[in-house]
Amino acid sequence: MVTKDRECVFGDVVDGKMVLSGMGVFVNNEIQNIPKFRDNIIIDEYIVMPNHVHMIVGIDNDQH
Repeated sequence: MVTKDRECVFGDVVDGKMVLSGMGVFVNNEIQNIPKFRDNIIIDEYIVMPNHVHMIVGIDNDQH
C-alpha cells in the first residue's frame, strides 16, 4: 500500500533503520491488531516504510 502522492507520512529511514512518526506508529499498531478482529486473517510479515507498507497476508478459509 502506498500513501497518497507517495508522501512520507509514516516516518523516515535514519542510519538504515526505520523511525516511525506518530502516523507510522498508528499504522503499525493497526496492522498488529488485524488478527484480533479478523479470525481468518494472518499477518505473516510486514514492514512500515516512509511512504508505503509491505505485508504478507494469509487468509484461512477454514475459519467459520
